[in-house]
Amino acid sequence: LKSVDEAGIDRHHWMVQVGVFHDRDKVQNVARMIQNLDLPVKVSEAGENRLCRILVGPFPNRKEATVTADKIHKGTGLDNFLVRHNRNFGDDCRLDN
Repeated sequence: LKSVDEAGIDRHHWMVQVGVFHDRDKVQNVARMIQNLDLPVKVSEAGENRLCRILVGPFPNRKEATVTADKIHKGTGLDNFLVRHNRNFGDDCRLDN
């Protein structure tokens, strides 16, 4: 299975995972930091432990996701990593706004 078509375009979407947290206040603070960088944030519930995963994206290719990951690290100091986009990230976490 190729992930790049003949034109060199990545057919998979990518996201940047910033963290997985149980503490809803921490989730809210981290999500706000990402939003302050004008980036699209997705917070979803993952697993039986009801942990909240913070994702940024999706991005059409790995290069754009990598640039964004660097922007997040430089702008917030938060470590992160790239993940393949999957429509089934779990239910949205309920956060106070």
